[in-house]
Amino acid sequence: FPGDMPSLDAATQKKAFLHVLLPAAMIALSEVEEERAAFEKILAKFAHPPKRLDFGLSKEDYGRLVGLSPNELFFLQNLCRKYRAYEVADLRRRISPVPVSLIMAQGALESSWGGSRFSLERNNLFGVLTWNKTERLSDGREDGKAYSGAAYASLLDSVRAYILMINRVPAYKELREIREASMDSLALAHGLHQYSNRGTDYVTDLTQLIKANDLQIYDQCILASNGGVPGGGVRLASLGNLR
Repeated sequence: FPGDMPSLDAATQKKAFLHVLLPAAMIALSEVEEERAAFEKILAKFAHPPKRLDFGLSKEDYGRLVGLSPNELFFLQNLCRKYRAYEVADLRRRISPVPVSLIMAQGALESSWGGSRFSLERNNLFGVLTWNKTERLSDGREDGKAYSGAAYASLLDSVRAYILMINRVPAYKELREIREASMDSLALAHGLHQYSNRGTDYVTDLTQLIKANDLQIYDQCILASNGGVPGGGVRLASLGNLR
């Protein structure tokens, strides 16, 4: 974000925030979708659909047993560690995207539309905290514990970390259950009451922010191909002009 974000007028700040965050959100979500597709492709190779991935055997023995290559086994093991789950049904529940509008709404709420110190100095859009055993470098205290705001190398890394947190932390199990029936960000917001100690008031603020800023329009955007041009990057295709 530009360093002068906090000094912009409200309308310009919101527009800058949304247009910077949108590509990062969509790239991060596309990575989750690619990961899910690779996972499903490997599962399809099992002679019998497994309920649980069991790596108690050696890689070689397990690979021969289920007919997978070492690279495929390595991928599955890393996936289980990353999402902290070994049950196939639970992994499917966790390796899933979240609506762009929910990412934007929480990012806006937690970072004051990109104007917070954490977002400007640490690319921390979602108010993610790390808990310190020592208070020497802490940013503050909550419930008697010293904390610091997490730091990320880029805004994209911040979005990646947020999506992973939503997908694997026990506090957001309810959101993941809601997501099985609906990808409506207004419905999913009700699974975030543990994100803040404000509980249901936080959910109310989040849903109002989505509605007031018409953020669900961004859920219609798709990532367009770069046409196969090396280094061509990505562009956004949508049903209409971005705001």
